[in-house]
Amino acid sequence: ELLQHIESAHHAPLRTEIPRLIKLAGKVAAQHGDLYPELWELHGALADFSVQFNDHIAREKVMLAAPQNAQSSLAQCHHDHEQLLAALD
Repeated sequence: ELLQHIESAHHAPLRTEIPRLIKLAGKVAAQHGDLYPELWELHGALADFSVQFNDHIAREKVMLAAPQNAQSSLAQCHHDHEQLLAALD
């Protein structure tokens, strides 16, 4: 039940929104990136974040599917979340 909640409340919306944000950032950068090169940096940062997020999702599914390792799995998930947040700074 917890895994279903995590998937539906957190992962599924991000799987939809991250690609949408990358596409929008690309459009804005294509239009205004000559004057504001940081828009290309934003586009790249979102693309990098997407890769990290997808890697995290894959690891989290494997870790949380093995209840005998619950404590270490939760610690690793927390570490992954901290890294993902840091990537957004």
